[in-house]
Amino acid sequence: MKLIDFKREFDKYLLTFIESKINYLPPHKNKEIAGIFKHLYAISSEGKRIRPYLAYLAFISSGGRNKKQTLRFFVFLETFHLFCLVHDDIMDKAKTRHGLETINSRYGNSQAILIGDLLLSWSFDNLLANHNYQNKNVEEVRKIFLEMIDEVCLGQMFDVNIGTKKKATDEEINRKIFLKTATYSFINPLRIGAALAGKRNNDFIKLGTYLGIAFQIQDDLLDVKYNVSQTKKSSFNDVYQNQHTLLSNFIHQNGTKEQKTALGKLFGKKLNDNDKKTLKTIFRESGAIEYAEKEIYNNLNQASEILKKIKIDGEYKILFNKLISDLINRSN
Repeated sequence: MKLIDFKREFDKYLLTFIESKINYLPPHKNKEIAGIFKHLYAISSEGKRIRPYLAYLAFISSGGRNKKQTLRFFVFLETFHLFCLVHDDIMDKAKTRHGLETINSRYGNSQAILIGDLLLSWSFDNLLANHNYQNKNVEEVRKIFLEMIDEVCLGQMFDVNIGTKKKATDEEINRKIFLKTATYSFINPLRIGAALAGKRNNDFIKLGTYLGIAFQIQDDLLDVKYNVSQTKKSSFNDVYQNQHTLLSNFIHQNGTKEQKTALGKLFGKKLNDNDKKTLKTIFRESGAIEYAEKEIYNNLNQASEILKKIKIDGEYKILFNKLISDLINRSN
C-alpha cells in the first residue's frame, strides 16, 4: 500500500475517532466552542500521515498481520502528531497550517493549548483501548511512545533555547534535528511498528535517522525556497522566529559580509514582502540552498543504501523506496 492509498484508508479511522471524541464532549452546547472543534476537524483532515505509515510499513515488513486493525491502532501516532503541531504553532506564532488558519491564530493561544492537551489525552486513549495484540508487544510500544514524548519535548526545548541566541553551532542544530524530527517522525514510528509485530530491527533506527535528517533539512529548505501557496504554511517562519537552521548557519559561516549583515538585521523581525524577496536572494546567492539540497540528497542516498541491507521482503523495500522518492520530490 503506497502512502497515498494508506492515507485514504487510514483517515477513515482517524477522522471517525476524532469525530467520536468531539461528539462525546459534546461541544454543540456552545456555538463558539463547537466552532473550535469544527476547525480542529478540518485541520485533522489534512496532512501526509508519514508517521503512522512508517509504523505500518515496519509492522507488516516484520511479519505483522491484521492490517486493518493496525490502521485503527496507529491512530494514536497521528493524534499525538496533531498535538505537537498545535503546540508548535503556538510557540512559532504560525498563521497557517495545511493551508488553513492555525487554531492559535483564529482562537488564541489559550484555546489552542487546551485543544493540544485534549489531543494528547486522546492519543493515550486510543493506544490503551487496543487489546488485540500480545500484551508484551503493546507494553513495548507504550515504552517507546513515552520515550518519544520525552525526546520530542526535549527537542522542542532545544529549539526554543536556540531561538534565544544570536548564533548557534552546527552541533546544537544537529541535536535539535535528531530529537525533534529524526526520533519523533521516523525512528520511533519504525520502532513502534516493529515492536507491535514482536520484533526489533536496529537497521530501522539507522534508516529513520537518515530519513529524519533529510526531512528536517528539506522542511527548512521549503521555508526559504517556496511561498505559502506551495507549502501551505508561512514562509521564512524560521527567520521570523529567530530559529537557526543549517541553511542560516551556512550563511553565517560562508556568506559575504553583506549577506551576513542583511540576514542578521532581519532575524527575529516581522517580515514584509520586500524582506522575503531579499532573504530569498541571500539564501540562493550564498549557496545555502544548493548546500541544503546536497545534504538532503546525501542523507536520502544513505537511507537507500541501508534499505538494501535490511532483511525484509522485496515488496516492502519497494514501498520504502517509493516513500524516499516522495520525500525527495515533496513541496510541502
